[in-house]
Amino acid sequence: MREVIPKKHLAALLHQLELGQREIGGDGYPFGLQLFLRALPAAIHGGDPVALLDIDEALLELRQEIANPAFIPQLIQSWLLDNPHRVRLVLSPDNGLNAQKAQAERAHLDATQALMTPEQKQAIVELAAALEERQAQEDDVNILPKVELSDIPAELPQFNGRSEYFHHLKTTLAPAATNGLVYQQVILDIPALTREQADLLPLLTGTWAEVGVGSDDYLSTQMRQASLTGGLGASLSVAAHKDDPVQSRAKVVLSGKALNSNAMALAQLMEQTLFEARFDELDRLRELVSMTRVNAEQSITSNGHSLAMLADSAGFGVSSAFAHANSGLLGLKRFKALDDRLENESELDAFAATLASTRDAFASVSRQALIVGESDMLLSINDHLEQAWQRMGDATQKGQGLMVDLPQRVAGQAWVTSTQVHFCAQAHAAVSWSHADSPLLSVLSGVLRNGYLHPNIREKGGAYGGGASYDAESASFRFFSYRDPRCEETYDIFDGALAWLLSNDAKESLVEEAILGVIGAMDKPSSPASEVKKLFHLGLAGKDHASRMAWRQGVLSANLDSLRRVAQTYLASGAKTRAVLTNEATAQRLAQEQHFEIREI
Repeated sequence: MREVIPKKHLAALLHQLELGQREIGGDGYPFGLQLFLRALPAAIHGGDPVALLDIDEALLELRQEIANPAFIPQLIQSWLLDNPHRVRLVLSPDNGLNAQKAQAERAHLDATQALMTPEQKQAIVELAAALEERQAQEDDVNILPKVELSDIPAELPQFNGRSEYFHHLKTTLAPAATNGLVYQQVILDIPALTREQADLLPLLTGTWAEVGVGSDDYLSTQMRQASLTGGLGASLSVAAHKDDPVQSRAKVVLSGKALNSNAMALAQLMEQTLFEARFDELDRLRELVSMTRVNAEQSITSNGHSLAMLADSAGFGVSSAFAHANSGLLGLKRFKALDDRLENESELDAFAATLASTRDAFASVSRQALIVGESDMLLSINDHLEQAWQRMGDATQKGQGLMVDLPQRVAGQAWVTSTQVHFCAQAHAAVSWSHADSPLLSVLSGVLRNGYLHPNIREKGGAYGGGASYDAESASFRFFSYRDPRCEETYDIFDGALAWLLSNDAKESLVEEAILGVIGAMDKPSSPASEVKKLFHLGLAGKDHASRMAWRQGVLSANLDSLRRVAQTYLASGAKTRAVLTNEATAQRLAQEQHFEIREI
């Protein structure tokens, strides 16, 4: 090894290890289970599970080891360069593979059928009938342990924070058990933007914390983030007003986390990122846009049902309209065009200038901050913020909001991609979150999913999944299927949902099951810091404790009669829209037979 890895780079890596070891997770699944799975390999292989969880001694030893410039080069030489184990795997794509597989399967089935006796054929018919009979049977759920409605906690957690001002910046300090970490957010209103700036706003937030800051290029900035923080990020949230799906509520959030000892360094870096982020490193911007395109293209089939639902409900509310235009199928189409256009040097210059001017527009718009950490840290952070956030309170302009254009609703649209299966969606107009029927629609989605859609779309239809969801943001009720071998038949199943609900097949027990599902989603545990941040942002959206308790009570009061009423109100109407992510042949058939509009990605 000719080059020596700088010690500061190694120290940054150890810093990230310490952050990862200290941070209390739990947003994906319970933190205790995470610790158990983290310790499991050591237990299986005869190691010490406790030592695997408590790595303080290992970190101390590694900090001493990296003082030796030859430490990492020796490891590379020993474990990589001198390692005799080699595997070279070369893959060559075959564009005709799917057709070959289908032809081979067809030939195999034909050959098998030709060799079958009449008795064997009749056995298959009888087996299929027995399967259908079994699928129609109602399982006895009473043999399993059951959570009762009486087990549901009566109260929702409340936000516990206090507000202070630092250089005229309103800052909410909220206590949480964070194990020595501090979380900081700056919430920015949306300034007055040109159409071009508004269109590029998602790319601004996607690149804001990924470029250089001040006199540092992006590599130096990334190293500074790794050395002092757990990373910075910017996000754009466009949601509907709780009372009206066509009124937008938008904000940009710059967020970061760090060890308590680096609280001031994090605050300084956040302020500098807000005011001094550089958009003049053109190669870096080009790379980030290309990465956005590639990630979006690779997620099409894995996220096809969500993309189809976004396309289908884009005309119902600002939230789904914006998401469809920026992170949905239409957004992918736009990003592909932008990525191709940025091959031109003058276009790239103009793109960078627009990002810079949009960042400048945020410098003078109103904002506030949220700090989450342990109580003793919050008591001592005042001096840090006074020193670090001297420019944060200079905002003089009120936010202007973000104008979102709702596209015209389309009765049917077929988006074409390379797929052998289909992702179907159907949307019906519904109501906003604050409406009395909103909680009932959430319960209705669970009843239809568990009692009707899953058995018919998944079990009998062969799709990977299917169901219904109520989206308060777009005020729509949506059906969907995932990796579905059928298309038109699935839409017939969607249309049969109301008739099933009104029949004797719908049972009151399904309502209780759905209520538990909705409440379970509301009460899903998360990390202490994430719970505080969630409650804070719910408050910003006008969903205070009293209104959320009222919504919760609406869920708990649901019964079969009330669900039948809301279903007849919102599903019986013929005003529905459909969208499907599918292949060229199916799209052409839908266009000819059902007048779907074909859309290219």
